[in-house]
Amino acid sequence: MRDAGSRAAIRCRVAGRLLRPLWHSLWRSLWEGLVAFGTLHATGQLPPPVRSVRPMPPLPASPLPGPPPGHPERVRADVPLTAEERRLAARLPPLVWPEDP
Repeated sequence: MRDAGSRAAIRCRVAGRLLRPLWHSLWRSLWEGLVAFGTLHATGQLPPPVRSVRPMPPLPASPLPGPPPGHPERVRADVPLTAEERRLAARLPPLVWPEDP
């Protein structure tokens, strides 16, 4: 039978083997972020990616449909604003568009 010290040492080794890849991944991500920040700050350009990135899935063929029905941000021209919406709209400052160059 093993004593408590040797069992603790075994648990520590097993935990180290399981957590080491996670720990290295965390530090590598932190390091790459700091390098990118420093490069951007010093040169004004982002550095090239360090590792290959998985390709993005293709975009849907049609544009996104927008908010679902009943969503507060869905605005329809054929539906008048409620009294509360008119009150809130009156409190907004007028829109000012910059002059086109």
